[in-house]
Formats: sequence, C-alpha cells, structure tokens
Amino acid sequence: MSAILKVLPLARGRAALLPDAQSCLKLFPTNCRNRPRIYAIAFKGGVVKVGKASQPRGRLRDHWNRGEGEVEWVHLFAPMHERTARAVEMAAPSALAPHLSPVNRSEWFRGDVDRDRVLAALRGCIDKCRAEINEQMRRESESAAKRARAMAVLKSAGITDVSLHMLTVTATAAGA
Repeated sequence: MSAILKVLPLARGRAALLPDAQSCLKLFPTNCRNRPRIYAIAFKGGVVKVGKASQPRGRLRDHWNRGEGEVEWVHLFAPMHERTARAVEMAAPSALAPHLSPVNRSEWFRGDVDRDRVLAALRGCIDKCRAEINEQMRRESESAAKRARAMAVLKSAGITDVSLHMLTVTATAAGA
C-alpha cells in the first residue's frame, strides 16, 4: 500500500494544535528490512528527489532536515524486491526526463513539478522494472531447476564430483 502525505493541510473547524510538520513523518514505516521502498519527495522551488530506502522514516527525515522543512509533498511506494528497487532507481532519470530535468545525472531533479505526472511516470517505471526483474528471476529459477535435474541424473549414474558452470546436458536415444 502506498502512503501519500501532503504536509500539514490547514485545520478546519475548531482550532486545533497541529503537530509540527516533521512529526507527520511518523506516519511512515521505520524499517522495511529486505523490502525497500521507492520514495519521491518534492521541495519548494521545483526540486524532486527520488530514491530507495529500507528505512524510509529516517531517510525522509534526513531529506526534510537538509531541505529545512521546505517539503511540498512526499510519496512512498509499496515495498518491493531489492533488485526491483535498484532497477527503478537506475531507470528513474529516463522515466522522469519528459517531466523534469536531472541534476548532474543524479536522483535529484528540477522543473515544474506536477505531482500526478511525476508519480504516474514513477508507477510506470516501477511496473516495467518489476516485470523485467520477475522475468529474470523466472529464467534464473528455470536454469537452477535444470542444473538440479542434471545433477540428479549424474548422481544416479554414480558421478558426484561435477562442476556445473558450463555444463550442457544432451540425451541421445538408444540406437540413434
């Protein structure tokens, strides 16, 4: 599930003591272990930072402090596989190029920040990277299964000391 925080909407009705905006970061998780999250944080003046974090609350607090509280909005995407998060982080500059200009080929961007366009571009990037990584992992799993079957065949034939780095197994029908 994604979390969206628009920093401190105005209180309505009865006057209420609003917490300082930074305390709203407590809405975000502290530790995602092996399932990092992609985040986007926009600062006043048209600056956006996109990154991945395994400890989103601390990471966002760091950005908040560096930006001296000039945060317009923060978006935290759902947890994902580490490889997917790494791929998204690498692909983000290309995905955001039509909307924002990268700063020094980094994860920082400048431009007229349209939150909906930025988030839509990042969602598309996440979906694409997730599909690519899932396909890679499926192929790796199939390859591992083939290696395991080859090892089982060799073991049943009494061969136990085999390196499978470049092994190709072919079977020939008897009498061929």
